Amino acid sequence: MFSVSLFVRKNAFMIKVLFSYIIVGTLLLCGLSILMYNSYSRAIHKEIETNSEKVLAQSQSVVETYWNSTLEYLLQFHVLPNISSNLNDMSLNSGSVFKALYGDTFEALEMGDISKKLSEIASSNPIIHSIYVYNKRSNLVFSNLSVASSIDDFYDRDAIQSIETTRYEKDMNVMPRKVSYQLGSNREEYQAITIQFVEDEENGKPASVLVFNLKQSALQQMVNRQAGDGSMQFFILDREGNVISHPRDDLLNKNISDQNYIREILASGGNSGHFTTEIDQRKMLINYEKSDHVFKWIFVGVGDYQKLLWNFTKINETVLLLAGIFILISLTIGILFAKQMYKPVRQLIRKIRSNGNDDNRSGETYNEYEYIDRTIERLVSNVVELEQSVREGMPALRHDFLRQLVLGTVAGGEATTEQAAKLKLRLDGPSYRVCIFRLCAFAEWTAKLSERDMSLLRYALANIAEETLSVSFAAEAVIGGADHVAVVVNVDQWSNSSESELLRLLSATQDNIETYVKLTVTAAIGGQVDKLDELHSSYLQALQATVHRLVYGKSSIIRYEELVQFPKVPYQYPFELEKKINDALRSGERDKAIEGFESFLDEVCQFSNDEIMLSLTQLAISHFEVLPEPSDRSVFPADGSYKTIIRELSACDDFDDIRQRFDMLYSQVISGIRERKELKNKDVVDMVVRYTSDNFRNPNLTVENIAEVVGLSSNYVRTIFKSHTDQSLSAFISELRFQEAKKLLLETNEHANKIAGHVGFSSGKYFYASFKKQTGHTPDEFRRTFRTGS
Repeated sequence: MFSVSLFVRKNAFMIKVLFSYIIVGTLLLCGLSILMYNSYSRAIHKEIETNSEKVLAQSQSVVETYWNSTLEYLLQFHVLPNISSNLNDMSLNSGSVFKALYGDTFEALEMGDISKKLSEIASSNPIIHSIYVYNKRSNLVFSNLSVASSIDDFYDRDAIQSIETTRYEKDMNVMPRKVSYQLGSNREEYQAITIQFVEDEENGKPASVLVFNLKQSALQQMVNRQAGDGSMQFFILDREGNVISHPRDDLLNKNISDQNYIREILASGGNSGHFTTEIDQRKMLINYEKSDHVFKWIFVGVGDYQKLLWNFTKINETVLLLAGIFILISLTIGILFAKQMYKPVRQLIRKIRSNGNDDNRSGETYNEYEYIDRTIERLVSNVVELEQSVREGMPALRHDFLRQLVLGTVAGGEATTEQAAKLKLRLDGPSYRVCIFRLCAFAEWTAKLSERDMSLLRYALANIAEETLSVSFAAEAVIGGADHVAVVVNVDQWSNSSESELLRLLSATQDNIETYVKLTVTAAIGGQVDKLDELHSSYLQALQATVHRLVYGKSSIIRYEELVQFPKVPYQYPFELEKKINDALRSGERDKAIEGFESFLDEVCQFSNDEIMLSLTQLAISHFEVLPEPSDRSVFPADGSYKTIIRELSACDDFDDIRQRFDMLYSQVISGIRERKELKNKDVVDMVVRYTSDNFRNPNLTVENIAEVVGLSSNYVRTIFKSHTDQSLSAFISELRFQEAKKLLLETNEHANKIAGHVGFSSGKYFYASFKKQTGHTPDEFRRTFRTGS
């Protein structure tokens, strides 16, 4: 609040000018808004009422026109009353419909013609759903949907009940109803308007009736076509308040005369009119038209005033928009005039503030001229402070410039030399080398430490490297990337002694980093360059050299010149060694697989780093292919994809890490193969148990027979059965036979020799001997002892 009052005091005259323009513009806008509102309000309300009446009248006209045409179409099938019902005396063929209405007996061919004719009539008019012919004399009902059936068996019981119970005062009866019946396996339900033509009567009751079931939905579709955007809802009532047609299916065929606005319509003496009322606490416009049509229907339209006044609402929004535009114009004009008046002073103040020189610490209020005077005094004192801050920020500027040189993001030439001299870099030539210290186990450290801690870690590495190398060389350290720092070393004259000294200091730097920071780093030396703008080339060489720590080791010092001189060996993937390792894995020989892997490393280490990684990746993929079925790979935590293998191998710093990764992989592969083999053996044992349990009564059953059934050798079957059940297969067969023999001895009176044949013993004598050896009793003793005991 204080800041607002301060602004007003400092800019009082300008604010007065602005307010004068705003007030004038607002008064003009208010007058225009009131005029527009009064002009359009009355016209809009009149237009809504007129349009509603027109739409309702159009709806009524469309429905009556279509309904009249439909009735005229139906009336051509209506037979005139007072015609002799004795068809046998007729010499004139009156058609299938006439025959269906008045016939006493029907042949199958005649019934087919009648059903065909009714189907033709129904399909000729889309509003007709079904047609019935009710013939009391023949006790038959014909339909276009089914074959003729007796009156009691006709599927639409509501229609039959209506014919037999309704008191007809005229030949034609119109009845809205919900049709529901089961026809075969299909359940049919729909809203219909049923028209019944009573063709003949007997004893005051209809004897011949022609029934048309019209689709009530078709009538509502004709009404809805006139509803437009949905702001009006149209429906049809009869003179008692029964709903003939309505957008809501739950109100069809219901009497809604208990609603206030319906009672008012039914009680009105006029044939049309409109009024407003509240329905569900919303203001509604009601229009109605009472038809003089043969059915005397009432057409009703109910409109929501909020939706009907949509155009008027849009006008209000337009007025508000114009008001906002006028206010904006007034404000803009006021600002423009104020700017013209204060332009010279404002430009100066804006320039001072844009340069960051607005520093009113005392909190006092000054006018524009006092503000400018104090600003000039402050600027004079700031010059001295600026010179001092530039001197203090020199290390950061020097680091940024050196990093740009190393990364190759600055233009070369004399400007580079001048900027280096200006920033007082400790690099005066004549030649330079870039050394890199690359962090080992980088992925693990980034997972443990936050980004802030990693930045501090890189800063510590840079300080240790620069301080250690500065013992014998002019050195400038810079953070080159996320996992490494670079040190630019000034070389006066490169010789064996200077090279040895640099290697000694690089090793000392590695020791210091491991001592103070507990980290292992790989060091690399780039090629020699003669210009500062060539440092990027030496940096890339050193960075490329660090990649070869895979072969040289984590704590190694790698010289780029040594890599260049390394003999190039043509790449050839050792497929034989891959096959040897995979064969060892399949046979579960882990030590043999590791021995083969060591030979594989010896073979590929002579290739380039990229070729080594390619070989290791291909070898790992081949290991995942050892298991034939993809489902078996679920035993591994890794998915065996190319990207996963590359990511895992790239995280390795040297061959020891590679060995550890493959050692884990071999354990997983062998475990998976063994598990698969155990599952397969278990399936075989289960198959043997099932087959033996089903066939032990066969005296010719042997281990060899069972082995032939499962497709394996008899010795292998004996071995896996013994390992899974701790019981030999022969013993299992005997056990099944003895258990069955005991059961038969106790439950039957058959002779023991006969039981021996039942359970698979070919000899009764052998059965006696074996049974006594197994149980300690002869078969007869076992029966007497245990049956008596039970």
